[in-house]
Amino acid sequence: MTFKVNAEHNVQLLGKSTSVGLKMKNVKSVLPTQSGITECKALHSIFGAKRQSITLFLKSSYSCLYMIYKSLMLLDITTRIGFILIPIISSLMNIHINTLLSKDDVDIIMCLIYKLIFDYINMIVINSVTYRQIRIMNETLKLKLEMAKVKCGSSIPGINQKQFKDLMLDTSKLRDFLFIIPIFWNSFVSFTISIYFMDNYNGYPIRFMFIIFCIIMISILSYLTDLSLYEKTKANSKLITKFEDSSYVKTKLSMGCKLDTKFEINKTMRIEVQQNKQKYVVLITNLIITFISLVNKNIGQIHSFSSISWMLGCLADNLKSFKYYSYYEEFTNLIEIFERHKLYTTNNVPIGLINSVKFVNASFGYYDDLYQSNMTQKIFNLNYTFHHNKLYYLEAPNGIGKSTLLRMFTSNLFTGDIYFGSINRNNLAFEDVISNVFHIVQASEYTPKFSKDEIMACKGRNKWLEERLGLKDLFDKDTVEMSGGQKKRMFIYIVLTSKASILLLDEILSELSTEDTPDVPEGGGWLSRVINTLAEYKKHNKIIIMVGHGLLELIPKKKHIINLKLKNNNNHTELVQRI
Repeated sequence: MTFKVNAEHNVQLLGKSTSVGLKMKNVKSVLPTQSGITECKALHSIFGAKRQSITLFLKSSYSCLYMIYKSLMLLDITTRIGFILIPIISSLMNIHINTLLSKDDVDIIMCLIYKLIFDYINMIVINSVTYRQIRIMNETLKLKLEMAKVKCGSSIPGINQKQFKDLMLDTSKLRDFLFIIPIFWNSFVSFTISIYFMDNYNGYPIRFMFIIFCIIMISILSYLTDLSLYEKTKANSKLITKFEDSSYVKTKLSMGCKLDTKFEINKTMRIEVQQNKQKYVVLITNLIITFISLVNKNIGQIHSFSSISWMLGCLADNLKSFKYYSYYEEFTNLIEIFERHKLYTTNNVPIGLINSVKFVNASFGYYDDLYQSNMTQKIFNLNYTFHHNKLYYLEAPNGIGKSTLLRMFTSNLFTGDIYFGSINRNNLAFEDVISNVFHIVQASEYTPKFSKDEIMACKGRNKWLEERLGLKDLFDKDTVEMSGGQKKRMFIYIVLTSKASILLLDEILSELSTEDTPDVPEGGGWLSRVINTLAEYKKHNKIIIMVGHGLLELIPKKKHIINLKLKNNNNHTELVQRI
């Protein structure tokens, strides 16, 4: 059959005059319009976004489960078995007590005995086996990260320094993630076993009702919980909420920021309001659980489920802590990356007298990021020997590698070897290497902070040095009470009187004044006095290497003082003695 479209847009059959009454505009209406295409694209976008959300959720769930698995593997096998079995035993004991209470002739003595055992398991055993081990694991992981950083044999880039600092400021997230694991497992076991042994009465779907009810309660409690209230207050670009550092507060005020002195008070009040809401939900939960038990005509069941409402409250209050799996992952990854770059030592040979330090074809530099392999090399095939009882002064343009050279003493070389005396440093113990190299730098963030007791413990090591450096009235002070110049003089004293054989002074004279002072009658200020003190100091088998700027004219010309300059020529680094 053939169709034809006439001028009136009627569709007619050839050979017949009957109109089917179908307009072309109606025909067009069934074709895709521009708005229809737009709607289809929008629906596709929505479904695509949902698919991405589901995929992201599944990936996050897998990562979270894997982090839980990794954390449990840190426990010994006995603790892991106890972690799994003790909540099961406790829940079965709870069900047995419920059975005893349900009998017409209740044996009070037996109930008390089982109740005592149940409480002992919950209050003593679970706390000892589970939560105590979690607390130990929390502290162990923090210590492990700190020690991995201490033993790192690469110069840590700024990006990893910041990562370490941020992680250590938020260690409450590590604790929360670790503690939610036993809370969730205990709640899950107790809930499952209680539901399994629940009695049905008159066909009421008690199990199903109770499961739905608990899920709703957990959802409500979880929704009411804002974990951000428990996190440490972050710096605000517009408001000042931290006031422990007066200099910081004044600087922020100068930047146009406003004071918010009620921030912490308001935060505390919001936490209190949140906790009160959670308490009301738990109260309602207890009421409904009691109602279900009465409907089920099982008074003993009230005891069985009385602990569930408390567990639901604890679980819901901490459920969002599972999202901290990403923090735990980053935390453990940083431990692994620091340990991968740890200073290579084998502890095969005991250390002896270090009468020299010899670099043989030594190359060294920096990583841009310890997670990547990108390196910036500064020192190329260096061959040089430093001897004891000498003071080496090194001066060179910025960026050529002076500070890098000093870091080579306690870092893994890219290539080459370093010998402490006649022993390859790789064959020494980590503690022997670090205890024999005292490295102090100019940057204030790396300046050590000593208490008054630590300062006082150094008093009397060398009376001549104490007098030369003007430290008589400084030993009864904390370093925070000292000026910049006083700190530097005290640190120089501590370095020179230490047991370390290699002393590395990286531009530490910058805060010493050159103005005349009554304490330095010979003139030249403390800068001149300290330089001359270093020159006159009896080295006692020490190797002293000092890096500085513009001090060549102040350095005395003596046999035991060697002025060096650092040169890089055609991928070859040289230390050249100035004449």
